[in-house]
Amino acid sequence: MVATTANSVTLKEVRAWCRAKYGATWHECEPQVKKARKREARKALNQKAVKPTATCTKEFKEEFKMALFKAGLALNCRAAAKVLAEKGIKNAPTEQELLDLILAKLT
Repeated sequence: MVATTANSVTLKEVRAWCRAKYGATWHECEPQVKKARKREARKALNQKAVKPTATCTKEFKEEFKMALFKAGLALNCRAAAKVLAEKGIKNAPTEQELLDLILAKLT
């Protein structure tokens, strides 16, 4: 069984951190120093584990939705332009013209 601290950092991780910072004999010291080093290790490991991740703001989510919508719209315009061209319709709008037309109506 692996011993853990209150913040879910294992004792094995604490010891490895101390070994990396203070060397193989990190534990050969006064008990107070050993405890201080372990506290330092837990603090450092917890801070590393709690690094903030990118948060999705409402604006970002809306921009992402719009980007996905435009990508889908572009694919549909490509398909529509292909069908119009295959049908031989004269003066049929191009893919870009269809996209511009639809986006102009939406904004």
